[in-house]
Amino acid sequence: RHLEVDVAGMGAALVDGDRRPWEGRAIVGTPRTPTPGLSSLVEHVVLAPYWVVPESIARAEIRPRLARDPGYLARHHMERLPGGTLRQRPGPDNPLGPAKLIFDNPFGVRVHGTSAPSLFEARVRAFSHGCIRVEDPLALAAQLLPDLTPDEIAATVATGTDVWVALDEPVPIHVVYWTARVDADGTLRLRPDFYGRDRALARALGLDAPS
Repeated sequence: RHLEVDVAGMGAALVDGDRRPWEGRAIVGTPRTPTPGLSSLVEHVVLAPYWVVPESIARAEIRPRLARDPGYLARHHMERLPGGTLRQRPGPDNPLGPAKLIFDNPFGVRVHGTSAPSLFEARVRAFSHGCIRVEDPLALAAQLLPDLTPDEIAATVATGTDVWVALDEPVPIHVVYWTARVDADGTLRLRPDFYGRDRALARALGLDAPS
């Protein structure tokens, strides 16, 4: 059993043998802030998570707005921690949505929900700073936390207090970038190479770049 995030396909699935008990569309990083490939182990699910604003985003986006608008933090349910770190409290406008998955990686990447579900309707869903936003993260959480019912998970989220829940057994996660893939029925699926990785590989091998 493992969680598979297909960046080029902009989708994610929990794979258990020949079954996929959860799958959905995903939002991935832009070409300027691409989602990295990685393998790790999901060890915790955080329900009603805080969003600790990365320093790069705080410096480039939030602090300039705060300088022009002193009420910005209060309106967006944000707070300043000792040392100057900014974080947003759990709630409907939190960009992590109702849940996030924690797995060790050197990129600071997480899988989480979103406060902007309308973006899932886009054909090319490359909007994030590198993290992976998924549809219906509470359904995924229910698959990873079988000791909690969906109603218990929803009630925990409704408290608005972040709760870390350890998985009984860590679940492998693989974040891949497959621009070519074969379906179970043998159909070849080709995806746009919006990160330009196929072209870079072709050049490194001395081949003509794919069209």
